[in-house]
Amino acid sequence: MFHLNRAPSAPKGKLSMKRSIASICLSTLVLGAMALPLVAGDKDQSKPASAPVMSPEMAQAMQRMEAYGALNENHAYLKQFEGEWDCTSKWWMSEGATPVENKCSSTAKVSFDGHFLIEKYTGNFTMGEGMPPQPFQGMCTMGYDNHRKQFVNTWIDNWTSGMMTEYGSASEGGRVFTFEGENYCCMNDKICKSKSVITFVNPDTRKMEMWAPGLDGKVYKAMEMTLTHKK
Repeated sequence: MFHLNRAPSAPKGKLSMKRSIASICLSTLVLGAMALPLVAGDKDQSKPASAPVMSPEMAQAMQRMEAYGALNENHAYLKQFEGEWDCTSKWWMSEGATPVENKCSSTAKVSFDGHFLIEKYTGNFTMGEGMPPQPFQGMCTMGYDNHRKQFVNTWIDNWTSGMMTEYGSASEGGRVFTFEGENYCCMNDKICKSKSVITFVNPDTRKMEMWAPGLDGKVYKAMEMTLTHKK
């Protein structure tokens, strides 16, 4: 009978140690492989993000927006309105009637980075003889609309609930401004056409005139105001 000689088995303590070392090596390799995408991702995040690609349509829209907000020589005309002014007004309730006179003061300043003029009026106004004066506050805004290629003039006050809006142009080098609009008229209880003209007589004096329809529907000069710079 022949007996096969078996190799002597390793002691149990040494075998356990070898298995532990092998397990540690295998775990290290697996974790390393899992970490590679994370490291690559961190490197990608460190790169500056590229600007989004703008479509031709959006680029054109941005150009239009920039042009719409651009200041030009028309906005420069607004500067001459600035300052404090003494105002004397005349109102005609109908054509040929005796005018009603009132006095007030105004403060005008160009705001919103040169885009708009804001002028505020304060005083005590009466609507006619025998009628007690009432506190009056009004505000005018004026700007130049690059899209319309027109000046726009608005008016609000504490006697009405609506806003009056007119559009127009400048002439004589910014010395004369002519506006026209369509707004609600209490006299006629309907939307009516109006016309306003602002004239700089000299740098310290300007005149405002307004035409509107009377009760008979005929257009007449309803208001005139003279403003002089306060000394």
